[in-house]
Amino acid sequence: MVESQNRNAGRPAGTLVEHPDAEPARAEVRHFTADWAEAKTVGQIGTPEALALRRLASGEGTTWINVDSVRDAKAIRALGEAFGLHPLVQEDLGHTNQRPKLEVYGEQAFVVTRMVLPETGTVEQVAFVLGPGYLLSFQEAAGDVFDPVRQRIETEGSRLRGEGEDYLLYALLDLIVDAAFATVEKLGDATEALEEAVLGTPGPTVRGAIAGLRREILVVRRAVWPLREVVASLARAESDLVTDKTRLFLRDVQDHVVQAADALESLRDVLAGVSDLYLSAVSARQNEVMKALTVIGAVFLPITFLTGLYGMNFENMPELAMPHAYPIFLVVLAVISLGTLLVFRTKRWL
Repeated sequence: MVESQNRNAGRPAGTLVEHPDAEPARAEVRHFTADWAEAKTVGQIGTPEALALRRLASGEGTTWINVDSVRDAKAIRALGEAFGLHPLVQEDLGHTNQRPKLEVYGEQAFVVTRMVLPETGTVEQVAFVLGPGYLLSFQEAAGDVFDPVRQRIETEGSRLRGEGEDYLLYALLDLIVDAAFATVEKLGDATEALEEAVLGTPGPTVRGAIAGLRREILVVRRAVWPLREVVASLARAESDLVTDKTRLFLRDVQDHVVQAADALESLRDVLAGVSDLYLSAVSARQNEVMKALTVIGAVFLPITFLTGLYGMNFENMPELAMPHAYPIFLVVLAVISLGTLLVFRTKRWL
């Protein structure tokens, strides 16, 4: 569904949208260096909590703050003031239908992506703000694909703990792309199963399954396709926020995104072929039905004529006076029917 933007109509750019029914945002905070790591959860984000997080991010090491609700305008505003987020960034965080993009605001890079959850196939927006010593991530709701990164942060001696916040961003983007790949594989399996069903005896539910699968592929494609340019732009961005070492890894992610996008295009082509195959199968079945009805009609046409002829209410019909007229009439009908079927068989119409 497309989220309406009319709620911001007439307001100055950078105005946050208030959601009275929004649940309070929760922040998962991980602060780490090569030698140690700590994690905590902030249950409610106001100005004091946001300032405390900013002080934490200004210290030694790397700070990752993951916010699981972008509808909480109060939390977004508090974090925006504490971390100096541009008003346009704060506004975009409140709208969850943003197209994946990269924007640089001074010492901060704003990255918008779409995360596909392989378990459910749903897509949600995940935005990142990369700054000196910290990485902020904003999700629509709790639940993501970032557990492997969390485990790497908790693992002593892991490479991730020895790198900076730009490498952390790369690792999270890599997981988003991996999740998209997993979803593409599931869609591929579903397409193959659908193709087998069409090649067999397609039932009435196949048409709906094709339409549903086409919609799923379109949703995932809208999430993956723009991500190519986002990762490419981040890899070549003229900013000190991303080191040359991390750029190499980002190029690898870009290759994976391109592969996922190409796989989705292939699936679209295969599904189009499956749809054509289904229509051909349905048309063939209809032709078989029409052929059967035509044969039945052709067989019964002379029979109907004769029965109608001798069923007329005339007094003088010589054949009716014959002693064996009825069995002879039945034999004639049988011969006509068999002869008609024999002609059809000879013409290979049966």
